[in-house]
Amino acid sequence: MAGGDKRINWLLILQGWAMLWVVIGHAPLGEPGAGPAWETALYRIAYSFHMPLFMLVSGWLFYRTRLVGSGGGSGSSEGSGSGWRYGAVLRDKALRILLPGLVFSLVALALKVAFPGEMERQVSLSAGAILHTYLYPYDNALRELWFLVTLFWMFALTPLWRVVLRRPWSQWLVLALLVGLWFFPLRTGLLCLDKVCTHALWFYLGMVVSKEDFAARCLAPRLWLPLLAGAAIYLLGLYLEYLAGISAGAGAAASASGLAESLLPDGLTAGVASSGLAAGVASGWAPVCLSVGTLLAILGGILFSFGIALLADRFVPRIFFSFRDYTYQIFLMGIFAQIFVKILYRHALASFPYALVWLLCVLAGLYLPVLVARLAERISFRPLSLCLGLRVKRRR
Repeated sequence: MAGGDKRINWLLILQGWAMLWVVIGHAPLGEPGAGPAWETALYRIAYSFHMPLFMLVSGWLFYRTRLVGSGGGSGSSEGSGSGWRYGAVLRDKALRILLPGLVFSLVALALKVAFPGEMERQVSLSAGAILHTYLYPYDNALRELWFLVTLFWMFALTPLWRVVLRRPWSQWLVLALLVGLWFFPLRTGLLCLDKVCTHALWFYLGMVVSKEDFAARCLAPRLWLPLLAGAAIYLLGLYLEYLAGISAGAGAAASASGLAESLLPDGLTAGVASSGLAAGVASGWAPVCLSVGTLLAILGGILFSFGIALLADRFVPRIFFSFRDYTYQIFLMGIFAQIFVKILYRHALASFPYALVWLLCVLAGLYLPVLVARLAERISFRPLSLCLGLRVKRRR
């Protein structure tokens, strides 16, 4: 999904790595958390950082290709460095994001109506229910629509980003304000405003990282630093979440506690559980501990992912090459391929080794969308390409 003609290989690797975790997050063959311990751990790891990572990568790309670079867009002067005009940005992103989202949400709706016994979250065909699913995208037949709507909000805020990124003081002030908004978001799912509050930080941070060329200046010269520091910060976040989890015992904190028990040393978790530290957290600090731990786990996961991408760029530069150019199409279509594998598992593959079917689910989620996208590119039919989120040549 990198824009323009110049491809930054480590960023392509990072996109492939992030999409791999999205597919892993969708791969449990049954109820998440009810399968083998390794599947549950992978599921929880995926959901601990992968969507913020995608939002950060989107911000990085947006800054380079739309905000300050012409990217070959019709709304800017080639080589001007002034970025795309606002109207051109909205038109481009409506076609690239909202149109495919609408198309695949209708596909998901049709599948849920046609095969109600095979699908999670049944839907109603009443006008009010359908309107609700588009006003509240997290309740849509295609739940992943929330990410596309949230991402479009980020692009709709282009005038704000242009103003605040001009000066260092406003750049860092807004970053601090967005951290506060992450801790205290709006509590409404209307048009994904709650998700906008919790994900604007990561999109904006991606723009700042891109503007400051942070990866090239600070991370690339010290290849092992982001990997080790990211792992340490991530485990610290899990540790704080574990403290909150054993106090709360339910909900998100308990889920985080389960992940910590999977990844942290047994002696450490057992010692915390039997010490007075957990009791101290239970006295009112559990929500704060959970929020700070979650924030650190996200930051650590992102930094670790940068380390993976930079190291891979040096030693295995073609890693993920078979699918990393089609991450958006995998996001749109991979869930349908995985649903098909899960239906097969329930009706025909239950006798097969669980791990083998799980791997098939991951591979189907990655490569069936790539196959469809490549076929569409060969057909070269503009409406089809637009519906699949593929880049098409602009009409002169």
